[in-house]
Amino acid sequence: MNVKEASEAFDRVYQLKPSAYIYPAGIALFYCDEIYTAGECFAKNAQIFEARLGMRASEERLWRDACQLLLINTQTNNSSHPNIISSIPNEFDDDFSVHAPPPPETRKIIRIARDMFDASIVGDYSRMILSRAKLIEIANSNRGSRRDPKLWKLSSWYFLGLHYDVLGHIQESKACMRNAWNLSSANKANAQNDIIHTLPMLHLSRRDWLKDDSYDSNDGHQLPVISNAEENIRDSIDKLLLVHIENALEQKGLEISGSEDKGTLKKRLFDALMADANINIQEDN
Repeated sequence: MNVKEASEAFDRVYQLKPSAYIYPAGIALFYCDEIYTAGECFAKNAQIFEARLGMRASEERLWRDACQLLLINTQTNNSSHPNIISSIPNEFDDDFSVHAPPPPETRKIIRIARDMFDASIVGDYSRMILSRAKLIEIANSNRGSRRDPKLWKLSSWYFLGLHYDVLGHIQESKACMRNAWNLSSANKANAQNDIIHTLPMLHLSRRDWLKDDSYDSNDGHQLPVISNAEENIRDSIDKLLLVHIENALEQKGLEISGSEDKGTLKKRLFDALMADANINIQEDN
């Protein structure tokens, strides 16, 4: 896929019809490394979609947040582009463009992935970790089998990889994207026109990760750092700064003593999140 040519083609459409809804235009811009412009494109398309159809633009909102997170984590003092992408009115705000709140998002993986990116934007680390754990659980279901008729495993690996990437966790992203790629090649008969089949290969090629054979796998699940929800929750907490752990505990209404060390606080947060995960993952299943 030549993303530069695709982006130029989308731009010509916008020149003819500025109000056109072209969600893939943002993806093309993202993989052309025009991150701020991509984020603005997703924000614009989200508002167009929701105003016209009265439905949640979950993917557009997810991608807008991905662009914002990438900008935040790669911003330098000498950067010439703006750091803050235009926000999208919340579906329940008074100024939302439709008269009634849109119906809930019914696409399971998109709903969980959007929650993961949104939680990262607002600094809700507990919600982010739980959303990631849900996707890990789904991605590892029927481990050893590459059958994925609803493309849930493929989509989970891809959005996990995208999330790790924009947060700067490159090794985890590589592994997730390689798993998604393996699954896309094994499930081409399912929804052949779905863009999700193209995205893992596109991400790997644009990041120049295809030559890295350390993540090759015959079953699509070579992910040494995370293999189930419990391990992923523990790994995610280990990556948090002390202030983030304290914020997460406070958001959950758990007391913090100034004399407690980081290890004690990490265990308290882990126990609380595992209790939530056992309930939430069962509900999603």
